[in-house]
Amino acid sequence: MLNNTAGPFHQFLYFRVENQNRKSELEDQIGLRITPRRQLIEMQTEEKNYRTTAHPDNISGIQNHLSWLKAEIESLEQELQTLAKSDLSLWQKTVCLQSVSGVGPVTALTLIAEMPELGLANHKQIAALAGVAPYNRVSGNRARRIPPPPPRQQSPA
Repeated sequence: MLNNTAGPFHQFLYFRVENQNRKSELEDQIGLRITPRRQLIEMQTEEKNYRTTAHPDNISGIQNHLSWLKAEIESLEQELQTLAKSDLSLWQKTVCLQSVSGVGPVTALTLIAEMPELGLANHKQIAALAGVAPYNRVSGNRARRIPPPPPRQQSPA
C-alpha cells in the first residue's frame, strides 16, 4: 500500500494495467511515430549546423528544408497527442509522467512507448531497465562499485 506522501510519479510506477504481457497496439503506434520524429530532429540539427558554414547560394535551400522539417516534426507531435488522447488510460499515464519536472508530452509518450514496463515493475527494476542502476561487483575480499549496465538499445528505424 502506498503512503500518502508518494508523489504521482511513484504512484504511476505501481499502477497496474490490464494487459501485462506486452505493449498495447496503441503504444506500438506511438513507437512508430517516435523514431521518425527523432530522426527528423537529428536532420534538423545537422541542417542548422550546416547552415552556419554553407555557401550563401545554398542558404535559401537549407532554409526551405528546415521549414519542411519543422512542419513534419509538428505534424508527428500532433499525431502523437491525438493517439495519446484516444485512450483514457494512456492519457492518464502521460499526464502522470508530465507531473515530473522536465517531462513534457513527447518525453512522456517516448517513455511509454520505449518502456512498457512502467507501471508494472518497481523502481529498482525500472532503473535497471533504463541502465542507470549501479551494481556491486564482489570478488573475494574486495567489493567495488561498477557502472550500470548499458541502457536498452533503441528500436531500429
